[in-house]
Amino acid sequence: MEFVAGWQGLAVAAATAGMLLSALVFSLGAIFDLRALRVWARAEFFQSVVSALLVGVLLTLSLGISALAVDLAGGQEPIAFADDYLEEVNGRIESVSGATTLFVMVVDALKEIEVGVEVAPVHVSGKPLAGLDPILHDAEMILGLLSWVKLFNEVQRVLFLFISATMMYYFLPVGVILRGFSLTRPVGAFMMALAVGAYFVLPLTYVFNAAAVEKTNASIDARLESLKEFNSQVSLSSLDLLNPAAVSAFVASLISSGVWNMALAAIAPLAKLVADLTVETTFFPFFNLLVVFLFTRSLYRVLASEVVLWT
Repeated sequence: MEFVAGWQGLAVAAATAGMLLSALVFSLGAIFDLRALRVWARAEFFQSVVSALLVGVLLTLSLGISALAVDLAGGQEPIAFADDYLEEVNGRIESVSGATTLFVMVVDALKEIEVGVEVAPVHVSGKPLAGLDPILHDAEMILGLLSWVKLFNEVQRVLFLFISATMMYYFLPVGVILRGFSLTRPVGAFMMALAVGAYFVLPLTYVFNAAAVEKTNASIDARLESLKEFNSQVSLSSLDLLNPAAVSAFVASLISSGVWNMALAAIAPLAKLVADLTVETTFFPFFNLLVVFLFTRSLYRVLASEVVLWT
């Protein structure tokens, strides 16, 4: 596991640096006969030793969490699985957005079709399909919601890129060094706890998210079928809009086939699908972050406490 070798080496180096710094301060205290400095350096040296031991404990804990996630994720590392999962969610959002955009364009064009009737010497015209406007309004609202859903999903993808690049290679090593000294111990403990929680626990929660929505994901094509069918049935691509007779016949065929009911049947499953995506990209991540917060807080309390080896 390459990531273990990488951050493990950095963490051990950081713990060693903390011990060496404490030893240097102790040496200065001995040279200048500063008893208070020697006492402080000795205490901080052992806290650096404790930090090194904690790194070993965190390594074991992290490997256990990682192994569990790998088993649940079908052999992938948890951070890689979370990234792939969010990419798959983005693909579903794009699929739904594409079908919805086409639906909006088709309905918007239909409701603007004007049909004229010649009753000499008067020409009467109107828009027979203008009643589709409320359905169009609902579809535009759904499309707007999809843009927010996509934004929330992209924010999570960026967050995981940040976590993957920084937590175990910057936050953890710096936290190990800072934890070895009394003045910076709270900050160091927080950085260590945050690194473990963000890198291991947060991706694990996305494994459970994927399992929870697996059946929903499998049926997405079937749920979009009525929408795609409507888009193909009422396509205007072959209609000659400059031919009044052809336009009148086209509108009459739509009215006779119940175009309003067809549009309603197409948009009904879409609303439920977007609601599911909203839950998946907003509510699930909120609970994921809550789990990570509780884990990080508990681990912080352990790491921030000063371990007394003797009195």
